[in-house]
Amino acid sequence: MKSKIICEKCKSQETRKDGKRETDNRGLIQRYRCNKCHHRFVLNDGFKRMRNAPNKITLCLDLFFKGVSTRKIQDHLNAFYPHNSSHKTIYKWGVKYSNAISDYTDNLKLNVCREIQVDEMEYHRRKTRNRKGIEKNWFVDTIDCRTRYIS
Repeated sequence: MKSKIICEKCKSQETRKDGKRETDNRGLIQRYRCNKCHHRFVLNDGFKRMRNAPNKITLCLDLFFKGVSTRKIQDHLNAFYPHNSSHKTIYKWGVKYSNAISDYTDNLKLNVCREIQVDEMEYHRRKTRNRKGIEKNWFVDTIDCRTRYIS
């Protein structure tokens, strides 16, 4: 089943292909034209108006969420991509796509079992300037035994 392309301006389904646009980093991108309002547009595939290739962005996001620092990701990109991105840009990608995916994950229905494991950890940190000494805090996490979902 072929999905209909919807015009982003007038929401009409009467659209047609209208050539391709070539970019330096993303290659050829299909353009569309609305038959009602004659608006030209490209589909938003999650990388609209991004100046880097989708595989480069997803590589950076994968490394970022695995705990690699943004500067080490930048060094990693030096080996494979001619136009490097700054560590600040990589961080902004992490924030942008985290916010985008949180809208999706907040509405997920979890299929978890009835058994969870709970773990707590006490950690110490210095108090603020006004209060001297060490402040004790607790971190508590729970994990589903079957799915390994952490909450």
